[in-house]
Amino acid sequence: QMFRQLLIPLLLLTLSACRSTRSVTTDTPTPITASKGTTAAAEQAAAYKARVLNAAQRTGCLTAKVRFQLTGNAVGSMTDMTVSGTLRMKRDDVVQLSLRALGIEVGRLEFSPQDVLLIDRMGKRYVRAKYGDVAFLRQAGLDFHAVQALFWNEIFLPGTQNAEAALPHFDVETAKNQTLLRAEGAGRLAYTFHTQTSNARVTRVEVQPQPTGSAAQGSFVWTYDKFGQVAGSLFPAQMACSVTLGSKQAGFNLALSHFDTEDGWDAHTSVSSKYKEQNANALFRQILGM
Repeated sequence: QMFRQLLIPLLLLTLSACRSTRSVTTDTPTPITASKGTTAAAEQAAAYKARVLNAAQRTGCLTAKVRFQLTGNAVGSMTDMTVSGTLRMKRDDVVQLSLRALGIEVGRLEFSPQDVLLIDRMGKRYVRAKYGDVAFLRQAGLDFHAVQALFWNEIFLPGTQNAEAALPHFDVETAKNQTLLRAEGAGRLAYTFHTQTSNARVTRVEVQPQPTGSAAQGSFVWTYDKFGQVAGSLFPAQMACSVTLGSKQAGFNLALSHFDTEDGWDAHTSVSSKYKEQNANALFRQILGM
């Protein structure tokens, strides 16, 4: 059961290819892109995108204590489980989430540019797979750069290497105190980033397909809250992910505290020969069937 709990964050990150026609914005956005307006509008859009880029966290390493809780009806009684842990990140190198119970590490989820590693300490088993070898990741067009951007609270677009490379692909729209950045990505998926106009911080990420005329099947949303100063920039102390598929909903909350920028930790985990490797796709299908 603990291994299933550890798999759910990865599944949530990879299910963003689900269909959706939902929108959380009730105000009609006003485009300020070059294609919809004047040269002045294009300059305004470019200037705002530059603000979003400049508002991003600049430190190359970030660690934090974590309180991790599952949410939603798709995970049953496991929504009662709240565990502690540590989030460690080195930019363009690794995102590492370690979960602990009773002071003992029970599992680790590690994203690197090469692959995804999931370790079950209790069951002495693990999954290691390249992004293109995992069906969900491949279908959603997600790679390491997209995953790390979610944790770093940054703009991303699958197929681009960083936020700066992604920004030219986005159109800019305003809606009251929010500014929306929209772009089309892999598999005709639409990526929408909600930002606070006052500080250009990303507060919400939505991924949904381009309109095809089919009924809504689900949604993927990642939100950020409780921003505070970390290493000279605003950074969220609360993150939440939610995936809805039909009547099923699953998600998790991450409460972050005790931020640090120290880098004296092992960025990549070595797996003991005593651990048994599991097939990623087969195990994901098993988890989704539970």
